[in-house]
Amino acid sequence: MPMVVAYEDARAKAPLKRRNSKTKGTKTAFFEFGDNPELPHASLNQHDPGHPHFSSAHFHVRDQFQVVTDGKFKIGRHELTPYCVHFTRAYTPYGPLVSDGSEFAFLVMRAHRDAGAQHLPEELPQLKKVTDRKPWQMSRAVAFPAPEARDKSKDVLLQPIPDMHDDDGLAGYTLILRPNAKTSAPDPTRGDGQYLILVKGILWY
Repeated sequence: MPMVVAYEDARAKAPLKRRNSKTKGTKTAFFEFGDNPELPHASLNQHDPGHPHFSSAHFHVRDQFQVVTDGKFKIGRHELTPYCVHFTRAYTPYGPLVSDGSEFAFLVMRAHRDAGAQHLPEELPQLKKVTDRKPWQMSRAVAFPAPEARDKSKDVLLQPIPDMHDDDGLAGYTLILRPNAKTSAPDPTRGDGQYLILVKGILWY
């Protein structure tokens, strides 16, 4: 069943959660369904300017996408700016997250509820217990071609994010619709659900 949530609605229904005194920012949850592990898990993490941010290397027990919406920062050697996409497979250590003190924000999206960051080296024993682990992460900068650079005969421009796919149905795309155009999203049945993020304009569903 599709669920549509606007940032303004999420902020109104779930008060912004302050992060700890070291990170100086807020976290807005888009879905508040308790601890049901089968429900989606998404949030917007915003970090205030003037406070250098650092988060040690860690992993999560769920696959996750992160999409940068504002500012710039690094995840390990991956330098991220809007609208870079960073994917991390479950049980893949990544990080640290580092900023230079500038404001930045990113969306975190998972198909299912996550227990939170498992920091290293404290959680290394847990990681070693995972059998058949296939660690993998990647980052890609995505581009939305300007109107003058697009094919004017096409109302829909759907482009795959390079290399961001696997045999289990993982995929990422950018999508541009001309005014009054309509389309269907890519078929999500081979994967474990699907997120759509609107970064500009107005969309009717």
